[in-house]
Amino acid sequence: AAGVACRTIDRATQRQLNAAILACMEGRPDEAGVVRRAVEHLRGEIVDGVILGCTELPILLGPDLDDADPTLLNPGALLAEAAVREAIR
Repeated sequence: AAGVACRTIDRATQRQLNAAILACMEGRPDEAGVVRRAVEHLRGEIVDGVILGCTELPILLGPDLDDADPTLLNPGALLAEAAVREAIR
């Protein structure tokens, strides 16, 4: 309704990403490569931004997460920033 187009990753990549997320939940956050490949795939689709729509994805990216990259949206960080702004206000 807002005119925003959406792109997604393919099923095989989604299965790998799901497995990486579950491993992260189990305390094994060692699958950053899967997340990087998914992000790069989406960037190859010529998108304006990539939403890391699962709280484990930024954890999996770890040091590879570029907080200064405005095209990589970390909803958890955005929510935390909004909560702090609201609390200060």
